[in-house]
Amino acid sequence: MEEANHVMYVYLPLRFLTAAFGPSGPHLSFVSRDLYIASSFPHLPSTLLHELSSSPNQIDSLLPPPRLPFSLPSKLNASFIFSLFQTIHMGFIPNNKDNEVPTEPRKEEKKEAVEEEEFVDRSVSNLIVRITELYVGICDLPCLQPSPQTNSLFTDLVAACIPPYPSLSLSSLSTTTLAMRKHLISLCSAAESHLERHYSALLLPLALSSSSLLPHLTLFPYFSNYVSLSLLESSLLLSHLPHPPTHLAFLGSGPLPLSSIVLASRHFTSSFFHNYDLDPKATAMAASLVSADFILSSRMEFITADAGAIGESLHRYGVVFLAALVGFNREEKAAVVEHLARHMAPEAMLVVRSAHGARMFLYPVVEPEDLKGFEVLSVYHPDDEVINSVIIARKPAAVQAGGGAATALAGSCKCCERKAMFNGHGGPIMADDLKLEELPSGF
Repeated sequence: MEEANHVMYVYLPLRFLTAAFGPSGPHLSFVSRDLYIASSFPHLPSTLLHELSSSPNQIDSLLPPPRLPFSLPSKLNASFIFSLFQTIHMGFIPNNKDNEVPTEPRKEEKKEAVEEEEFVDRSVSNLIVRITELYVGICDLPCLQPSPQTNSLFTDLVAACIPPYPSLSLSSLSTTTLAMRKHLISLCSAAESHLERHYSALLLPLALSSSSLLPHLTLFPYFSNYVSLSLLESSLLLSHLPHPPTHLAFLGSGPLPLSSIVLASRHFTSSFFHNYDLDPKATAMAASLVSADFILSSRMEFITADAGAIGESLHRYGVVFLAALVGFNREEKAAVVEHLARHMAPEAMLVVRSAHGARMFLYPVVEPEDLKGFEVLSVYHPDDEVINSVIIARKPAAVQAGGGAATALAGSCKCCERKAMFNGHGGPIMADDLKLEELPSGF
């Protein structure tokens, strides 16, 4: 390409993403079915672009020939989309300064460092291409309810996101990838809700017939993940608590409240669980399911409420769990955390589920510095099939005058470097036995 300031806008209406690359400059335009790669020279009016989008045959006569490392196929297919996306992501098309391909090699870098960087870039690029492929497949599904095709796509998506990618972070993603991630998380949330509703309805008659829910929970395909995650969370919590809490709240419990069920039946066997969900249908399904188990239901309550609207009730809970999908983006999550900091009791604990590495394509990311008003105690990033990261935080005894949230505190926060370990009897090994790393001051 002769000019380094070309800009390309990629539009995949309804079923892909919208993104813009780079600063202003000369543009090129192409159109084909639902894939619309729109651009122009700066002086070309938007009305003409609109006409071009509806009249692809005019485009060759009105705009200069393409200067791209590929040609547009007559019939759009998935392979072309993937190659286009990979081409953009790998930097063959100049975009913003952060993603520009250097015209000259960095002579000061050693060969080994360059090779390692290239390998990391390739692995991340291959991951993005794979996730894009699965994303397109998910978008093409007629619905997100459980089916062999739906289950297969989401299983493959989870498998693609499990391996560690240390260099991968939100700040390293292009605008295109961030747009895809945002939509993908919403699709994962909807599919997860459908899956939980399906199994909640399936488990209810089994629980009613046996007056017990627990023996049937293994029918849920990801039950073992909930067992592992709950074991981890309870271990980290108990390392910071003098005794188990009397009352716990779970915000975002859903139609199949497996986290609360596992925590109540295995780890906090005398605690009372208050489960909140914004969806009244989800609350009703969860309440009906748990009511079939007399022993478990005596310590469970289900309430329909927005997490950001729960008021003085929060003051009674010694521990509050915040589900990963309560707040889809950083702003929404921050608003919920600020509300909790305002209304939770002093010295109450907050358990926040987050995501790290490629798992951030499945769930929103929460960083320790996002938990303003809390003292962050532990941060744990799994390296196994447990998807969610876990942050343990505590509301300090003293808050700002007027009830406002204090700033994020520094000093005692620790970060678990590796996965937690447990003794042979299934009991937790306390935090002192975990490999911990002090976080830098300011968290």
